[in-house]
Amino acid sequence: MELYIEKAFLDDFYASLDKRNYSLGQKALVSILTDYGEVDWFIDCPIKSPEDLERLSLDNPLFASRSNYHPPTSVESFEKHFFKHSSCEQTLIFCVEKKDWFEEAERKGALCFEFETFERTIEEIISKCHKRFDLFEEFPGWNWFEFFAHLPINSLIINDHYILSESSGHILSKNLFPLLHALLNQGKKSDVQIRIHTKDFKVRPPETEESKAERIVQKLNSIFAKSPYSFQIVTNAHATGTPFHDRYLYSNFLIVKATRGFNLVPNAKGEDTELESSSIFDHYHYRQINNRKRLHQKYLEKLKSPGFSTLSFVSFPSF
Repeated sequence: MELYIEKAFLDDFYASLDKRNYSLGQKALVSILTDYGEVDWFIDCPIKSPEDLERLSLDNPLFASRSNYHPPTSVESFEKHFFKHSSCEQTLIFCVEKKDWFEEAERKGALCFEFETFERTIEEIISKCHKRFDLFEEFPGWNWFEFFAHLPINSLIINDHYILSESSGHILSKNLFPLLHALLNQGKKSDVQIRIHTKDFKVRPPETEESKAERIVQKLNSIFAKSPYSFQIVTNAHATGTPFHDRYLYSNFLIVKATRGFNLVPNAKGEDTELESSSIFDHYHYRQINNRKRLHQKYLEKLKSPGFSTLSFVSFPSF
């Protein structure tokens, strides 16, 4: 995670806290500041010496808690630093007032907050995105996933070994395509990289795994022709371990897990199937998103490494 937080915001936030009665939004931000690992954070005040760091820590215990992991990077301008340096893989920006560059930052993939409304915004995200659905009930339709469209996104990973198999009537036009329509907000025109990790292609000669992957990518490019999305299909045939067999999808800030394949969800009424979604504002799922991201990144590095060699299908488009 990248965390940009103004000193004035951090001070106002600490001053506003009642430790006996945190709001849901306050509790989420306190947890990020005190409990979350793997956070690169930035603050808009000078830190030129150990004495400066000690003074800031004494003035604000939340600053001290975050600094226990590592001190922040001092930057003069969040706007300049963000647009020049941020990879925007998972970026939160907290400012006292709304900035005129927030909209552009969110198109790039950041999630931006102002002090007056940040609690309500976080609580709305939790309310819309932290949910479960048991398919002993009737499937509510792919709109169940539409909460994805309310948050910035520049990356979407789907991990499901059978989502492209098209077996037993589970055709792509009834699962993958409407799923992606629900997940991606076509109105925002943000660049999004979508990668599908799968394994069972159920190809029928003369079609090969590569030609099927190419056909599906071309179809997706056609369906989303007006949106700046890029699609890639990667086989998990060269991966090992249970996490690669699990069914889940995740973006910068959200994760959805399914006990059965996403291709089976529309017809799973009355079966033991559950969908669960959450966001980075839950510490457990924050770790899950980042653990899976690392898992996939390590696997991609393996596929791209000079020492890896195979005559079988790896990805389309190729790396």
